Amino acid sequence: MIAIPVTRPVVKSAVLLTALFFLLGSTPDFAVAQETLDTRIGKLSFTKDFKNGYPTDETVTKLYDEMDFQRAVQAYIWAIPLVGFEYWQQVQDEELGLKNGQLVYMETYAEKVCCLTLNVTTPYVQTFLDLTKAGPLVIEIPAGGEVRGATHDMWQIQSAQMTRPGKYLFVGPSHEGPPEAESDGSIVTHSPMQDMFVGIRLIPEDPKEREALLNTIKIYPYSERKSPKSKGYVRPTKPWFAYHPRTMEYWRTIHESLNRQPVREVDRYFVAMLKELGIEKGKPFKPNDRQKKILMDALVVGEAMAKANDFNKRLEKAHYRDNSHWHFSTTANSNQRTEFYQQLD
Repeated sequence: MIAIPVTRPVVKSAVLLTALFFLLGSTPDFAVAQETLDTRIGKLSFTKDFKNGYPTDETVTKLYDEMDFQRAVQAYIWAIPLVGFEYWQQVQDEELGLKNGQLVYMETYAEKVCCLTLNVTTPYVQTFLDLTKAGPLVIEIPAGGEVRGATHDMWQIQSAQMTRPGKYLFVGPSHEGPPEAESDGSIVTHSPMQDMFVGIRLIPEDPKEREALLNTIKIYPYSERKSPKSKGYVRPTKPWFAYHPRTMEYWRTIHESLNRQPVREVDRYFVAMLKELGIEKGKPFKPNDRQKKILMDALVVGEAMAKANDFNKRLEKAHYRDNSHWHFSTTANSNQRTEFYQQLD
């Protein structure tokens, strides 16, 4: 019989392979230790232990669901002012059949039930303008000092004040400002967004004087400045409502705005959060069943947090006085900017 010597390298390799199998947990009878933690989102399990192990497949699913839910709740709160204006514009245009540049005049209680913050004693003149359809638009404020106005972007941040008579030219982000505009005497504002809100106050107390003034306000494309034609105004003749939707329309509105408007630098992280929820710039709005459930759950919690923030504020500047249930409803700066951070609440 011929003896075949076993060399040391072969024995050494076999030992190493056996050790490797055990380290990788590849042997069928090898039991991997687990550690399960009780957390505020339920039980989370990890291979071996929390410090040295990895989350199990079930825990990974739970963690991603929670991560996306938390992001959806914060995205809901972040988008409240945007959806407020975007949805208002959409419903108003559809219900009233508005033309771009046409004003809405609301004087009676029945004409004001559409919106949440209107009071019964103030006549309101407002509209939304689309700066993509006709290019730069002019708002002409008549002489006499009896008309005041302001414009806001779709985040409800003021972009211009119209406190004196003149021609106010608004240029959208996809257009260049006409070089001759300022020399023509126009007051030029570059809108950061494609759409904008216009609010106007008529000072006279007499209703007939107000309507006469209303007919002198003109909104028209700059390209038609040589023979401008005002589109006039409408008064609501039926009830309509512009409050935030409690359906998937809330998220659809965000998606439509995201795909229509430029993304502000300050919003880039929120836009990233929306991506895993089926809301992405340049792609259709088609959330799957999992994403829909998360988004609908976030609607409820997001609105609840917003109500807590509104009716039981924890902001120091909101304090009105001791022994009072009153508080200041708005404490943020006009652009939500401070020295070190943006104001979230």
